[in-house]
Amino acid sequence: MISGLSILILGWKKLDKKMFLLLLLLISAIATELIDDFYSPIKNSKTIVYHSVHIYIHHIYRLAEIFFLSFYYFLLFEKKRNKKIVLIGSIVFLLYFIYDFVLTPENFFTRKRTDLLIESMLISIYSVVFFIELYQKDSPVDLKYYTHFWIVFANLIFYSTGTFYNGFIALLLTKRFSFYYQLSYIMIVLNYLLYSFYIIGFLCYSTKKKLE
Repeated sequence: MISGLSILILGWKKLDKKMFLLLLLLISAIATELIDDFYSPIKNSKTIVYHSVHIYIHHIYRLAEIFFLSFYYFLLFEKKRNKKIVLIGSIVFLLYFIYDFVLTPENFFTRKRTDLLIESMLISIYSVVFFIELYQKDSPVDLKYYTHFWIVFANLIFYSTGTFYNGFIALLLTKRFSFYYQLSYIMIVLNYLLYSFYIIGFLCYSTKKKLE
């Protein structure tokens, strides 16, 4: 994550709007992790005790994350109907967030994962739509050096798996805590994969700008 941020910061003057959104996303993610480390949960063999700030900050980050990524895909898509998909998805998430959090503020301090589940589903859909649009392009694209191919590919792997993970995690948390704790390592591995592919994409962007 830090490596990807460093690459973008070094070339920030040459960033377009899409890459600037990813820069803001990484800054938000790092800030959330720093706060998370400060208010780290206490773990034992039977349960995890979470600090209220730890829970609250993750709900806020998810709102920021879906905003940055939705805007990123909106700018990335060329076809109007695909942009409409992002607009509809954003409205759906916003209405849900208002209903479940703004109108019920106490939910900010619960371990609800519905916001994360909906976000994962939306980003997975946007990623699939991107690859369909990419496939339908008239002119060939050199995927090896295409920044957004690597970034969207990373998003598709991470968020599609996250959809499955977050869909079952609440049940595991209450019924099979030991299994839930073991399964949580999957997302740790996926986080490393996500930011590894992001770095590849950022390096492609940096290299392309230097050649220009």
